[in-house]
Amino acid sequence: MDNLEKKVEDAEKKGFVSSVVGQVKHVGEEYLEILKNPRLVPIHFYRFGKDILYELPRSFFVESDESDLKKTLEGKLSQTIGIAEIGSIIGRYAGVGLMKLLGADDYTAAIVGGNGGDYALGVLFFIGSYVGLTRRYYPAKQGFKDSLRMIRNILPSEIGLYLSEAPIVSGLIYLGMEANMAVTANYLLHFSICTGVFRKVANSEITIKS
Repeated sequence: MDNLEKKVEDAEKKGFVSSVVGQVKHVGEEYLEILKNPRLVPIHFYRFGKDILYELPRSFFVESDESDLKKTLEGKLSQTIGIAEIGSIIGRYAGVGLMKLLGADDYTAAIVGGNGGDYALGVLFFIGSYVGLTRRYYPAKQGFKDSLRMIRNILPSEIGLYLSEAPIVSGLIYLGMEANMAVTANYLLHFSICTGVFRKVANSEITIKS
């Protein structure tokens, strides 16, 4: 009996490891595709801008063609990224303010508070908005699962971004810029570079069921 339990336990461990390895490989392939074809980043940034600035306002006046579900959901993903970026902005300033309230200096408040607040509220806004925006097209449970996979895909670029932000924000503050101004300048850089990456690596996780 003990031997059987050990076999079951070993199988579960192998299944878990295999799952983790498979997910790492999948995410790695997404970024490898970008490295092989960097044009994908500006292409997806353009599509993000078009979905937000053209397709979204147009949808209020013109009945959209929902026969192409993939295109519809890609538009919802762009909106989700836009809403999550708004959450990130709020989170950045809330994080800086909270750290200052706790007595942190400008460097700590801008880097730790800004980045921590950015990620926490960005993730919450992303999940909530994607589930809400896609609720009409498939169950909330599926939207929640898809949003978690999207966040998983985005995480490597977020980590790389945060690692690069510390020296950038520190340098701006060293040059005399106030903490919130340094966070703002860094955010603009963050947004311009990463929105295209986010849309590309999240786009592949949209679930389409026939």
